[in-house]
Amino acid sequence: MGSLADSMLGQVEYRALENRHPLLIGHAVLREVVAGWKAEVKI
Repeated sequence: MGSLADSMLGQVEYRALENRHPLLIGHAVLREVVAGWKAEVKI
């Protein structure tokens, strides 16, 4: 049970770090743009 809680806490910490890291934020934005572009191409 403890390892599961540690794993969840690790994910929360990783998300917090990701939200503060400009490069990772840029990658997330790029991923959204690509996903939107693919959706437009399908239409």
